[in-house]
Amino acid sequence: MIELVKKAGNPGHCDESLPCVVLPSERRAVVRQKVAVSNGGEAGIFLERGSVIRPYDILEDERGGVRVQVLPEPEEVVTAKARDWLSFAKACYYLGNRHAPLEIGELEFSFLPDGVLEDLCRRLGLEVAHSTRPFVPEEGAYAHHHHHDGDHDHDHDHDHDHDGHDHVHEPHGHSHG
Repeated sequence: MIELVKKAGNPGHCDESLPCVVLPSERRAVVRQKVAVSNGGEAGIFLERGSVIRPYDILEDERGGVRVQVLPEPEEVVTAKARDWLSFAKACYYLGNRHAPLEIGELEFSFLPDGVLEDLCRRLGLEVAHSTRPFVPEEGAYAHHHHHDGDHDHDHDHDHDHDGHDHVHEPHGHSHG
């Protein structure tokens, strides 16, 4: 099995010359997993803890001889549109307090289907619609921004709750109370 252990750039679009793996948003948050590659093979993704896999990232093996691109899988998404900035800010605040992953745009945001959140948005006066498309949520305040112009290793172990987020399938060593 191929082991993809580092990022090799992100062109921002599909590179048809590379084999790919198609992942929904929740699986792009998992940095240690087994995946099916478009060329019929299998690969293991073993990125640094705290990494985020973005759509169109190119992952490679240790020697850089094998490269695979990550494509976003279309999934059901709910988009809530606000009529003004105050209702938009209130809705973001309430959904943020629920730790709901959001993709934020101009006076609108999107999230994965959740009847309770959809009802909340409607009560706040937002227009709610469903569609099927790639979902690319904000990375959040604790996301790591890795710069690839000089490979260096840092152990970023922020003390925040990951329960229910399915980031890495390994014990964190955090105590939750």
